Amino acid sequence: MSATLRITRGGVEQAAMIHRIMLESFAEYIGVLDPPSGSTSETLEEVERVLRHGGAVIAWESDIPIGAGRFITYTEHLYVGRLAVLPPFRGRGIGSAIMEYMEGIARELGLPAVGVSVRKSLPRNLSLYRRLGYEIVSVEPHPRGPDETILLVKTL
Repeated sequence: MSATLRITRGGVEQAAMIHRIMLESFAEYIGVLDPPSGSTSETLEEVERVLRHGGAVIAWESDIPIGAGRFITYTEHLYVGRLAVLPPFRGRGIGSAIMEYMEGIARELGLPAVGVSVRKSLPRNLSLYRRLGYEIVSVEPHPRGPDETILLVKTL
């Protein structure tokens, strides 16, 4: 991980940036995932709505935004969604750093756990969360097609 990496909280005022990072990061799944990822058709307005009910974090390399993730708080956990790292910056621990930052937010809020969902058809993503100490708590059929959705939780 670069010494110049920093992670900050983000909100509605950064929605366009967070939306762009997500679209660029998830573009590789277009035409690959069945059913298609909802991320690639999500509008800026939908991102703004999620941010109003939760928040986001942004990863920066110097002054360049290179990754982001969103969260929503529930009474039992902080739920992380749309974790995204731009392709040229992958493999440097940025996703792990974002998740560690999210865990810090959960602790600040007094939440006992962090949850995240991943598609079974994305084993690299599943492997990342398992390496970070997240445990599988459920596997459900994807609501829109033949894939499965795996819910992972890490108790803090």
